[in-house]
Amino acid sequence: MQLNADQVRQFEEEGWLFLPEAFTPEEVAVLAREAEAIYAANRPEIWREKSGAPAPPSPPIPSTRPSGCWARIPG
Repeated sequence: MQLNADQVRQFEEEGWLFLPEAFTPEEVAVLAREAEAIYAANRPEIWREKSGAPAPPSPPIPSTRPSGCWARIPG
């Protein structure tokens, strides 16, 4: 995948990209199932809110583009 100039600029300024259609709907379904299994597990490496709920991903994958992908680089 080759990024265009706007994508590079956005990544450099904001530290994230939205990559529409980075995964097929089938791949998204597998990732969603695995995420649910991880959230259901009670393991110390799974961060939770004070309420006990799993911490939400940041930013969430928007439901309007189920085959999209968010990439965020901390820093």
